[in-house]
Amino acid sequence: MTPGGPLLIVDHASVRPRTWADPEETLAPLDLSLEEWHTERLEARERETIRPNGQRSTVTDNVVAVRRLSR
Repeated sequence: MTPGGPLLIVDHASVRPRTWADPEETLAPLDLSLEEWHTERLEARERETIRPNGQRSTVTDNVVAVRRLSR
């Protein structure tokens, strides 16, 4: 990835019923160096969805935005 370039990850925080991953759990496996990357956004966002049966529910997505530092 080019220095100065962004990396954006959006994933479902609710993978299975009653299991939730927080944004830190999304970022951790990447093992990004703090000397090389700056975290710009690390948050969980809720959105409303409609299931096939018409039932409304709220789901959570993780948003991770990091930027590779210029050297």
